[in-house]
Amino acid sequence: MPISIEYLIAILADFEIKTKWFRKLPASVAREMALSENAVVSSYFSPPNTIYLNQTLKKTPSRLKYDLAVHIGHCVLHNRDGLKSVMVAGS
Repeated sequence: MPISIEYLIAILADFEIKTKWFRKLPASVAREMALSENAVVSSYFSPPNTIYLNQTLKKTPSRLKYDLAVHIGHCVLHNRDGLKSVMVAGS
């Protein structure tokens, strides 16, 4: 994707969406989404206006861009409808 990470984050800021980083998924999020313990969450949207990004995404810029783009698409298509949106890798 030819768009920079900084530009994608700026687009989110235009939607008044904050980005924060996490190392370990909060247990409350894992329980709420009924995730298996083998699942790796790369990012999630927490209403009303915060996207949490897994620190491991810093090692894979292309995946980071993908996650940011998906969350931007969710904001555009669903107008930040208040649903938690979670990006998961693994079973």
